[in-house]
Amino acid sequence: MGTPFVGTAGPIRTSARLAEILGVDLGLLEDVSTRPAEINYRRKVAHSKLDGSERVVFSPSKDVRLIQRRLVNRLLKKPAVIAWPPFLFGGIPNAALRPGDTPRDYVSCAAQHSRARSALKMDVRNFFDNVHSDIVEDIFRGLLRWAREPAALATRLCTNRDSLPQGGITSSYLALLCLFRDEGKVVRALERKGLIYTRYVDDITISSMRVDQEFEFAKALVEQMLLKRGLFLNSSKIHLQKAGTSPLEVHNLRVGCGPPRLPQREIKRIKQACRQTELDAGESGRRSHSYRGRYHRAVGLVNKLARVGNHQHRPLMARLAKIRPLPSQQDYKLAIDIAHDLRARYEDRSDSYWYRRRFHTLMERLNLIALDNPSWARNLRVYMKAHYAPPKKDE
Repeated sequence: MGTPFVGTAGPIRTSARLAEILGVDLGLLEDVSTRPAEINYRRKVAHSKLDGSERVVFSPSKDVRLIQRRLVNRLLKKPAVIAWPPFLFGGIPNAALRPGDTPRDYVSCAAQHSRARSALKMDVRNFFDNVHSDIVEDIFRGLLRWAREPAALATRLCTNRDSLPQGGITSSYLALLCLFRDEGKVVRALERKGLIYTRYVDDITISSMRVDQEFEFAKALVEQMLLKRGLFLNSSKIHLQKAGTSPLEVHNLRVGCGPPRLPQREIKRIKQACRQTELDAGESGRRSHSYRGRYHRAVGLVNKLARVGNHQHRPLMARLAKIRPLPSQQDYKLAIDIAHDLRARYEDRSDSYWYRRRFHTLMERLNLIALDNPSWARNLRVYMKAHYAPPKKDE
């Protein structure tokens, strides 16, 4: 268990080679990398679903989105470029892993701490905002062994006003890699003390099989590691849990008695959501637009049961299947309007992000209409895919 390391792919020596790999003109890369921040990113305020608090996210421009997506698809999520160590979780798709590697979602992260008797949970303060350009460039140069010129270019393409932008396509990958110089050493030092370390983006968990474990040494190691990168712990989110005082939880999953499982309070909430959805189906009608959001939220909650192997997943999904949303006359009208719009704009906009998103909206709407009128939906789908589908993306 070491630091993230490079695979068999060799380092990039020139900016021209980087442009060649990305399939983008070098002049465009350089132009985008020197544009004002307000052109490359649109600032948005998002609200937390948990407490309603605000956070700033940045929506990349079309050019930045294309370049960053290709950086991810052609480099950062290629196992030949980066082999992810088993203590990092969050935002790493299965396609980026080597055969036999553990999936990197929150359930797999919690599973590393199964049967723990105590745990220290910590959170890095303002993580993305404090991963600055010098750290990002060090990832490209020090970890991936790129030459200075392409590393500096890639850094400018992945940062916004000297830090990682929340909302950037490359940001979560680079945030996971930012501690590569010391994190493996910290993990090995903790292992020698019988402790298990995981990091889920900015959430760090260290657990022990001993209920009387002292974590001061572990906390000091983490603080020293973060300090080297100009990062700090969020003092209000440091929590120590011990078995016997309350059920041990990691990422809102109980881990003290074996494989991760949902707390009873969460299972109760999921069942209540299903029951409320059944009531809504009868009261407001399955064809109402507002019902769809409540229905899909209930489906999402029930699918959490499947991920932890809870036996209640199938019966609850069977109940929801009987009350799936149905299309309204407005859905038929909208599908026809979108189809006409796509036909009219195919010649000049078929390769745009707007067109792809619009086409995807039509396909989703036809999935809904198919529940009510499958032949009507099938005929329009076949026709649009045959004549007006957006060209395949070259990523």
